[in-house]
Amino acid sequence: MGISNPADFLAFHKPNMYMIECKTTAGASLPFKNISGYQLKSLWEAFIKFSIDSYVIVWYYDKGVCIAIPISVIKEMIDEGKKSIRYDHNDSRIIEITGTKKRVYYDWNWKLLFY
Repeated sequence: MGISNPADFLAFHKPNMYMIECKTTAGASLPFKNISGYQLKSLWEAFIKFSIDSYVIVWYYDKGVCIAIPISVIKEMIDEGKKSIRYDHNDSRIIEITGTKKRVYYDWNWKLLFY
């Protein structure tokens, strides 16, 4: 309590820097209220001020789907009054992370994100 982190991960894949916030959900959608206002603000500022690629990665584990959503898409949706994002949201800017399922978890192909 009382500690705020801007994101779960900072990553560097030459020449790009990334800020990544990871979420999981059992349902078909992720409510934006599950992402703190501080994290949304931090991801957006990193993207605008410093050109850091900022993503929220969501694993919809009941659906077996993992997607990387750019913060610009999330900001757009919030500004339009949307409250959540579905696993099957159709937007060419969203990256689907594929993987091989082990028993419960996946071996994800992160090359799709770190181009």
